Amino acid sequence: MKVSNFPVFSYILVIISISVTFTVASSPKLAPFISHRSANVGSRFKIFCQVEEGTREGLIFQWTKNGKKVQSNLNDDHRQIIETSKDESTLTIDHLQPSDGGNYSCLVKMSTSTSTISDHQTTLLTVKG
Repeated sequence: MKVSNFPVFSYILVIISISVTFTVASSPKLAPFISHRSANVGSRFKIFCQVEEGTREGLIFQWTKNGKKVQSNLNDDHRQIIETSKDESTLTIDHLQPSDGGNYSCLVKMSTSTSTISDHQTTLLTVKG
């Protein structure tokens, strides 16, 4: 009886598992504003802009009045203050004047590698007196 002269090989099978996680950003959705607000001359106007649904990371808030950007302004006689955190922004105007009346909008946006996702809300402020 003859035994084969062929070598015997052992094979080890290596299985590599790769796990890939994709995070899909959902559009930020703002809580609705009251469409019209009235305030008296000399009073304080404060409006909150808050994300109620969707992504809360990497958000940028912007306030506008009649389509023009509003910035914090700390003058002695007229104060506009914008305070922003991770998922909300507040616009406060102290010592209202008739010229402060107009359409105030809050825009929230988030840029991804392929697009910009945004939402906005607007209210009309009427200053009386």
